[in-house]
Amino acid sequence: MSGRDMNRAALRRLAILGIVTVVAVGAAGVAVLRQESSVQAKFTPEPLFPGLDGQLDRVARITYTFGQGLDGVKKINLERGTDGRWSVKERSGYPARLDKVRATLLGLSGLEAYEPRTSDPQWYGPLGLTAPEDLGRATRVEFFDAAGKRMAGLLAGRVPEATFDVKGEGMIYARRDGEKQSWLARGSLPLIAEEGDWLDPTLSGIAPDGITRVTLWAGSAKPVVIGRTAPDAKDFIIENLPAGETGRGAPVLNGIVSAAAGLAPEDVAPAKAIDFPDSSPRVEVDGANGIKFMIEITGRGTTYWARFSASADASLLPAGADLKPAEASAKAINDRLGPWAYEIPQDKSDQLTQTMDQLIHASEMPPAPSGENLPVPAQDGDDSGMP
Repeated sequence: MSGRDMNRAALRRLAILGIVTVVAVGAAGVAVLRQESSVQAKFTPEPLFPGLDGQLDRVARITYTFGQGLDGVKKINLERGTDGRWSVKERSGYPARLDKVRATLLGLSGLEAYEPRTSDPQWYGPLGLTAPEDLGRATRVEFFDAAGKRMAGLLAGRVPEATFDVKGEGMIYARRDGEKQSWLARGSLPLIAEEGDWLDPTLSGIAPDGITRVTLWAGSAKPVVIGRTAPDAKDFIIENLPAGETGRGAPVLNGIVSAAAGLAPEDVAPAKAIDFPDSSPRVEVDGANGIKFMIEITGRGTTYWARFSASADASLLPAGADLKPAEASAKAINDRLGPWAYEIPQDKSDQLTQTMDQLIHASEMPPAPSGENLPVPAQDGDDSGMP
C-alpha cells in the first residue's frame, strides 16, 4: 500500500472514531438530561404533612421531647384551653408565649421535604436525627387533637450551617416520626428546651414613660425615692437625697426605673411554693394611670424571686379623676399575677435592691455576694437590718 493509501485509511479511521465519539457524547448527554429531569422531579419540594395547615384550629396540645442523655428524656407540653388560651403544663398551666406557639403551629405545618437524605439509621447521627429515647439529639415535635389523637409527629435534627434556599428560607434535617426516610427540609420552627423561654413575658404592663416614681426599700427606715425632675421630664432624681450628698446620676436612676418596668420572668412557680419573709425588700412603682405596683423580692445566691400586687391610688391621678378604670386594671393585674412567684434575672434584682449608700457613691455597685441572702431591710424604727 502506497503512502497516499495509508493516509487515506488513517483519515477514514479518524472520521469513524469521530462519528462514534459524537454519538457516544450525544447519548451521554441524553442520559444526563434524562437523569437531571428525573432528579428534578424527585426533588420537587412538598409538604411533610399535607393538609395540616388547614387543621391547626384542631390542635389542642403540642408536645416537645428532648433527649437528656443517660437521664432519659424531657417533655414540654403546650396546651390549649377551652377558652383558646395556651399554657405550659410543666409550669402549672402558666400562660405560654403566643408568638412562640404560633411559630410552632405555622412552622411544622409549613415544613417542606426539600431533598431526600439517608434512610439508613446508621447515618442518622451526623444529621442529628437519632431519636431522643435512643440517646439521640433529635427533638420530637408532636401535635395532638382534643381527643389525644396524634395529628403529626416530626423528628427535627441538625440545622446545616449557612444553608438557605433561593428564597432565603432556612433548612433543617428532619424525618417524619416512625419513618426511616430523612430529608433536608425547608422551613423553621422553634426548638426551645427551657420551660422558662415558653412563658408569657408580660408582667406589669407599665411602660417606663408611664412611671412617675419608684421607691426602693419601701416601708423600711431608709427608703430611696426616685422621681422625675419634672412631670414631663425624661430623667429621674433621688427625691430624698441626704443633704450634702451627690447621687450617681440620671443614667443609673433611669436604669432602675427601666428595670422595674421591664421585668420578665425566667421561670415561675406557684406563689405558695416560695417563701417571702416579712423583711423581703419591697419596691413601689407609681403609675400616671393611678396604679401603684408593688414588687417583693427574695432570694439566695444567684436565684431571685419576685411577687407582684397592684392597687388603685387616687393620689396618683389629677383631682376629681375617675378611679374606676385604675381599680379595674389593678384587679386584673392581681388576678393574673397574684397566684404566681417569678424568678427574675440577678442583674435586675441587684438594681432594684440598691440602698441609698450605693446610690450616692460614684463607684460601681459591688456585686451581690454569692451564696448569701439579700440584705434585710430595716422596718420603721429599726435600722439594724440595713447595710
